[in-house]
Amino acid sequence: MEKNITHYSLFIKFGEKKWMKNLFEEGELFLNTVDSYTKVENKEIGDSWEDVVQVDQIINFKLQINDQTLLTAPSGNVQIHIPDLRQNLYCLWSMSDEYVLKNINKEDNSVIINTSNYNGFVDKGVACSVVIINLDEFIKRVERELKRNNLKYQKGRVSYYDENTYKGLVTPFMKRKKYESQNEFRILVDYPQNMPLKIHIGNMSDIASYFDEEMELRLKFEINEEINI
Repeated sequence: MEKNITHYSLFIKFGEKKWMKNLFEEGELFLNTVDSYTKVENKEIGDSWEDVVQVDQIINFKLQINDQTLLTAPSGNVQIHIPDLRQNLYCLWSMSDEYVLKNINKEDNSVIINTSNYNGFVDKGVACSVVIINLDEFIKRVERELKRNNLKYQKGRVSYYDENTYKGLVTPFMKRKKYESQNEFRILVDYPQNMPLKIHIGNMSDIASYFDEEMELRLKFEINEEINI
């Protein structure tokens, strides 16, 4: 099932060297449980709201016992969490058409991605990266492996909301605005075992590149018509 259909120029996976080499050389994708992401201490990877399914806003909240006010909150939010969702995630940084329009340099029609901005994806040192340039083939290989294992899945971009104003249901393809720089595309797999899942799609050297140091990716676009951003 496709969520929030849009066009993408590339995907990037950031992470520790060992795991990025496994991804590039063997096509090993590690999908951790939604529950595990709520407990990860790394603030770039973990999100205590990953299992939130609804957010409501409150105003002038009071906690009273025997006519005595113990707590007050002029404003705030209430989240409904559902632990043990039995779902696994694979997350990628994505360059969407929307990202290009927001970040393009009109002087030379280029977009620059500095990988040093994503070192938070590792606990120490420099994040290695696998840059996927043939997105259609990557998705096809992943879907083929998931179907081979009879696994139900969804895929699509993540949208970002302001938790201080948003009120309503939260889908697995929604995150708080504080994570907006992740530009996330994710694959969500139903996995009743409630444990990490690994799948292998084979060597990715024909559809991706591997880098183990900081760099700038500079992409140039041809503008076919005037754009106003």
